[in-house]
Amino acid sequence: MDAKTTFLGIALVMAALASIPASAEDVAIRHYGDAEPVKPGEVQFRDIAIPEPSPYVATCPFAIAFAPRFEFPDESWDVVMLRLDILVGRHRNFHGLDIGGLGNFTVGEMGGIGVAGLFNDCGSSKAAILVAGAVNHSSWNFSGGQVSGLFSWTEGLHSGLQVAPVNKAGRLDGVQIGALNMAGPGTGLQIGVINVAERLSGFQIGAININRDSTMPFMPVINFAF
Repeated sequence: MDAKTTFLGIALVMAALASIPASAEDVAIRHYGDAEPVKPGEVQFRDIAIPEPSPYVATCPFAIAFAPRFEFPDESWDVVMLRLDILVGRHRNFHGLDIGGLGNFTVGEMGGIGVAGLFNDCGSSKAAILVAGAVNHSSWNFSGGQVSGLFSWTEGLHSGLQVAPVNKAGRLDGVQIGALNMAGPGTGLQIGVINVAERLSGFQIGAININRDSTMPFMPVINFAF
């Protein structure tokens, strides 16, 4: 008997054994926590715990903040019209005009205009313009414009415009203008001193242009791929 036949026979025997129904006495039922022990052959019914509702429950047209945890309304609210942040504000979602002395945090979606002395930070945006003295950052997809004194960074897809000394996008569908522009795959235009991209369909204009998966991975002055 060859190895293949032996293996097939063992598999058939195991399948047959697995198909034999077990009796109630053979079934071990575990219990956890403070539940009553279950005797062999018994079935215990327990209530299903209902999860606590989300703490994010309301929307407010106006917010004022000194710093996170020192704001009205608190950060679990959505704000839909105006937020004034004396230092730094933080809320769940924001749509409207956001003005921060130092910075603005939006945990979820940001829409509208955000202006801050140092930074704007949001989860994502479908339509926003962010202007900051130092840094604009989006941890997911961003649609709109980021204008920063130092660094504009979208971790996901950036659809729109980035203007800063250093610009970075996980994926690009738009325009980057700065001294150093970095992008993953995408479509658009990079204008800077150094432009670096991965599979960019479009143009690069600068002293050093690197498009890793292009027919011409490196070109001075101008590079393009389609």
